[in-house]
Formats: sequence, C-alpha cells, structure tokens
Amino acid sequence: VVMKNYGAGIASSMGLGPVEASSMSLMYAAMGATFGTTLGALVSWCYLAAVFDRNKSSLDKEAENNGGKPLILPADALKKVLKYIIPISMGATLIVIANTVDLVNVKTRLLAAGFSEQIADSLYGILSTQWQKIINIPLVLVTAMGVAVFPQISEAMAKNDRAKMAKKIKYAFNVLYTITIPAAVGLFVLAEPILTSLFPTTVEPVSITMMQAGAICVVLIGIVNMQTSVLQSVGKVYTAPVIMFFALIIKIILNYVLVANPEINVMGAVIATIICYALAASVNQYFVRKYTVKIRGISKTIGKNLLASAVMGSM
Repeated sequence: VVMKNYGAGIASSMGLGPVEASSMSLMYAAMGATFGTTLGALVSWCYLAAVFDRNKSSLDKEAENNGGKPLILPADALKKVLKYIIPISMGATLIVIANTVDLVNVKTRLLAAGFSEQIADSLYGILSTQWQKIINIPLVLVTAMGVAVFPQISEAMAKNDRAKMAKKIKYAFNVLYTITIPAAVGLFVLAEPILTSLFPTTVEPVSITMMQAGAICVVLIGIVNMQTSVLQSVGKVYTAPVIMFFALIIKIILNYVLVANPEINVMGAVIATIICYALAASVNQYFVRKYTVKIRGISKTIGKNLLASAVMGSM
C-alpha cells in the first residue's frame, strides 16, 4: 500500500494521465510486495541467527559433556530433516495443486461442451482471476495460524502433555472458524459489491453466482489446512498429503465430467473443489481424532460464529 501510494505520488508529480498513473502505482505496488517478501525473509534470518547465538553456549556445553563429539552427525541431521520436510512440503504443494488443477482441464472441457474459444477463455478467467484469488485472501491468516501452532502442538506431543495439546488444537480451530465462517458469509452476501469494486469492468452474472456458491470453500480449505498442520505436528506427516492426493484425483474426474456439461460449465470446477475439500476434511478429521485428543467445545464455537455471521449477513 505504501509503495502503491508512492507510485501514485510520482505519477502525479510527472503529470501522467489516469491510465498511466494507475499503471505506475500498480508497478510500485508489485515492487513493494516483492521487497516485503525479501525483507520478511531477512528479518526471519536475523531472528534465527540471534536465537542460535543466544543458545550457542548451552549447545557447546552439551557437546562438551558428550566428549567433544557432535550431538548429531551431519548425515543423520540431513536424513531427519528430509524425513519431515518432504511430506510437509508435499502437503502444502498438493493443496496448491488442487487450486491450480483447473488450469489443466477446465478450458478444454469448456470447449468440449461446445463453447467458443473466446467464451471458454472468459469463463476460465473468471474462475482463476476472480473466484480463486478472492477466496484465498482470508486463508492467509489461517495458513499463518497453522504455521504458528505447529511447534506448540509438537512440543506438547513430545512431552506427552495431552491437556496442553488439546488446548492448542482447540485454540487453533476456534480461531479458524472465527475467521473463515464470517468470511464465507461475507463473500456470499457481498459477492456483487466485492467483485464490482475489485473487477469493475469484467464482472458477469456467473461471477456472482460462482462467488456465492463457492464461498463455503473458504471454510473447507481452512479446515484442511489446519488439519494438515495438526496431523504433521504429531508426527503423522504422510497422512494428510495422501488423503489430499486421492481427493485431488476425485476433483480432476469431477472437473472432467461436470465442466463438459453445458448447463453446469465452469460451475463444475467450483462444485468439484467443494467436494474435493469436503471429502479431504472428513477423512482428515477421523485421523485427527485418532492420533490426537478429544476436543470439547468446538461445536459451540461453530454455532456462535454461524449465529453471529447470520445476523451480520441479514443486516
């Protein structure tokens, strides 16, 4: 935002017209986003370096007590890192693939349904540019929550502190529903004004229908993200990726069948996404209950958020 305003200020001082000024402000906004990512990585590195430096003396002391030998050999450390990082990365990658699989077969199936190249491009553009991007906005907070709760649940698991584990998991899901349920209701009720404000020249009736029908995906994707973090934090690193892999196959099949139906067309991709994540969330929940602890009070949180969101949506 700062860089976008800065770019707009430069464009104004140069006396550029509205189109050129908008282009320049967007260019500076993109620069700001890229710089923000780099700056965030740099700050993270500095923090980790400071933590390591603060604990270096205790690590040296442990090594000294071990006869001067390293506590863990580099090869063993690499094996342990790869053992966890590969399935964890796979889980995140499959979720991204589930959101981008439409690129593979939606347009071709729209053409198979009898739509012209221009209409197929337009419908796919609405799906990928409008619907997918907007529903991912509230999920940024959910992803951050999943990353934050991961080490806390792992610590409780390592200490066999089931009370702390239950507390952390309950807190994570409470925050999840507090974010995603109101967001889904907001997207459903305010679909038209949101789309009109963000895409003033390209909003079609199908855009609004797609947003309203697919708003529930905010909740479902958020649940799958959080379940994946919880399962991986208790050592079940392959469970969620395998479940997501099979759900992804079902989504591809549903895309192939539904999108080719002229009456359903691009809405088939939205329906396939809903079914994909609903199935993944259902199976994941079974394993979350199996490998963690019984969490009480989640249904009360869901009910409160549904009630508050319903009141919000009716006003």
